[in-house]
Amino acid sequence: PMSPRPRDLSFLLLQFGYSVEQKMKMMLEFASTDQAAEDLNDFIKLALPDPSEKFWLYGKSYGSQFAQTFAAIHSDRLAGLVLDCTIDLTNY
Repeated sequence: PMSPRPRDLSFLLLQFGYSVEQKMKMMLEFASTDQAAEDLNDFIKLALPDPSEKFWLYGKSYGSQFAQTFAAIHSDRLAGLVLDCTIDLTNY
């Protein structure tokens, strides 16, 4: 199952009387490179439902960090990775 999206969570939190500050703190877990990689994986599952189908991923600037993160989590979906520059992810 897919994780809840921030817009869905935002609506629910407001309905239950959470303050904007509380809501933002709770939503921060969805604002990460790891979560973005999971979002891309959800999209790829829809676009390429056969798990044996591979694709190339290109990353430039922040996209380089994003692509490296995706590759670390979902390397089985990649045919290859093209990076405009690399970022040391040991501190992320």
